Amino acid sequence: MASLARQLLIAGAAITVAAAIGVPTIASAADTAPAPSASNANPPSTVETFAYPNADKILAKRQIKLKTGDGHITLADSCLPAPSKQIRVWGREGDVCFEVSAAKGFLTLELPKVWALTAPLEHPVSADLSDESGQSVSVDLAKGKYKSVGEGTAGEQTTLLELRVTG
Repeated sequence: MASLARQLLIAGAAITVAAAIGVPTIASAADTAPAPSASNANPPSTVETFAYPNADKILAKRQIKLKTGDGHITLADSCLPAPSKQIRVWGREGDVCFEVSAAKGFLTLELPKVWALTAPLEHPVSADLSDESGQSVSVDLAKGKYKSVGEGTAGEQTTLLELRVTG
């Protein structure tokens, strides 16, 4: 019996020592954790501006002012032979083509002296243009179709303002 009492006494002493050492250690660890503050309580928010990436470099290199878009209409490095999967913009300064990656998309831009547009083979396109007097005109193009605008119709020079893939 004495040995059972001795074992209980030793076990009780070990628990007491462990508790005396462990509680301050846990308490000191809790004291070193940073307290949440108002500045780091919520993660930072991200706001999408839809600004066209590297627009300033493209303007300097190719004289095309790309403004905003959803990423589904992007400037192509070169034009593929027509008809193609690209939107082709015919202009006095040369043709400019745009890649289309979805059935819906938009791109705002300023591309002057445009005289015709061609829709890609897979999607219809809508375009907004402005003539020299500031009057706006919208044109719709069926899949793979060509349409004259502005000077291409014996009218005034036009500036392309927006492209939309509509289906």
